[in-house]
Amino acid sequence: MTGRDFRFDEALQSALAAIDVGPHCSCAEVTLKILANTLPLEDPAARFAAAGFGGGIGGSGGPCGAFAAGLIAMGIFVGERETPEGCIAETIESPAQTYYDAWLDNFGSIMCSDLSGFSNLRSQQDRDTFFSGGGPEKCTNNYIRFAAEQTMRLVALQLGG
Repeated sequence: MTGRDFRFDEALQSALAAIDVGPHCSCAEVTLKILANTLPLEDPAARFAAAGFGGGIGGSGGPCGAFAAGLIAMGIFVGERETPEGCIAETIESPAQTYYDAWLDNFGSIMCSDLSGFSNLRSQQDRDTFFSGGGPEKCTNNYIRFAAEQTMRLVALQLGG
């Protein structure tokens, strides 16, 4: 599947049907499940790689989980196809820079606290307010969608997917 063939709404529904059995899975896990269903990424190992980023690294408000999941997926995608010697950072440096720049152009920040409007999501009260106030829908419609679509585009264009 190429970036042009990717249909976010279908991929989202498939991912949620498979994993969203609790109050709500994190943006990181949902993004990685979408990408694991679409790219040849080992699941659930790929989801575990992103799981700690929900709410911006364990609810801290740090880097957005959906953003992080896109980077993780790109790295795993390349890593499962290549066995380079020495430093591997150059392999995904250009697509990672393109992804980061596009994210900032669209959202102005990669920080969950800026994107969600919550300094952190560690307290149950803040989590309840986030979930009942449309937070998951905002994240899905903006950040998860962007992360999945951009990752698929970059995999197709720059990483040979």
